[in-house]
Order: sequence, then C-alpha cells, then structure tokens
Amino acid sequence: MPGHNWQEIRDQDEVPFARGLAMREGIQEALGTFDDEAAAKLQDMIDVAVVVVDYGVAEVFTA
Repeated sequence: MPGHNWQEIRDQDEVPFARGLAMREGIQEALGTFDDEAAAKLQDMIDVAVVVVDYGVAEVFTA
C-alpha cells in the first residue's frame, strides 16, 4: 500500500502487513529480482498461488 503511514500501525505495537490480489506475471517478475527459486516455483505452478514475502525472502504455496 504505497503512501500508507506504516508508522501509525507500529506505534500501536502492531505489525504492519499488506495483502491483495495481483496478476501472476508481475509477481513472478518482482520475485525474480530477489528470489529466483520462488519465481521459478510460481512459474511452474498451474493452480492459484499464495506468495508470502518477508524480509526479502519469498515462499509460494498452492491456495
């Protein structure tokens, strides 16, 4: 969520996170910039996928 004030959430002792829907091709491309293994896993998956990214590490799961 670009432009969101994440610090407001942290100030309430909560952990900020974002979730949403995105087209697979763009996510594969973004993953490829920092996690080739996750990008390849997503590319090989034919089912609906869930991608979790935390601290520059990604994992891909079947939804």
